[in-house]
Amino acid sequence: VLAFWATFLGATAIWAPSLLSHTSGAFDPPRGTAAASANAELLAAFPSRRVTFVVLLQTTDGSGTILTDPATRAVSLTLRDAARNHSLTHAVAGYYPLLALGMAPAFLGRFVSNRSSATLLEVVADAFVTTVDAADYGKWLQPLVANACRRAPSLRCSVLGSPLIISEAEESAMGDLERMDAIVLPIAFCVLALLLSSWRLVLVPA
Repeated sequence: VLAFWATFLGATAIWAPSLLSHTSGAFDPPRGTAAASANAELLAAFPSRRVTFVVLLQTTDGSGTILTDPATRAVSLTLRDAARNHSLTHAVAGYYPLLALGMAPAFLGRFVSNRSSATLLEVVADAFVTTVDAADYGKWLQPLVANACRRAPSLRCSVLGSPLIISEAEESAMGDLERMDAIVLPIAFCVLALLLSSWRLVLVPA
């Protein structure tokens, strides 16, 4: 009995997540579904619509200023240069990248927090928010930011963006499917066996 359930749970843990790719909740929904039609209409109406990722850089203690911090400047320019090498990158804007282009600090206030303890970079990609390209770009950007900030222990870095939220929701749904198979299905078989007065369902479900 234990061997059967161990095999059953192992098999479902492997194959259950693949069920999600056959629903309309995936990035590329099946043709003919409402999700596919909605995506097609959005792309037709806004063919040049781009997705923006926000990279937040802030001092670890919240008391320092990023306006004169060499680590913040180095990380900002490193991320700018690395992002420009990606084929989908449309633009990178931020306090230090624009300052390097000659823009006056007085015009860069929207990139700096009120206490000057944090700044942000806006990384714009040529991809629609619900496409695979947007999701892949976000997953490419996250380790890039993590590696750059690893060299600056005085900074805490975060990456924000709608494609990342969608990807996290998809991964959470996969985890829920795995937990459902591991916990709910055996309980369901036991309840069914009790109702039918046939414990053979528990031993070898048909």
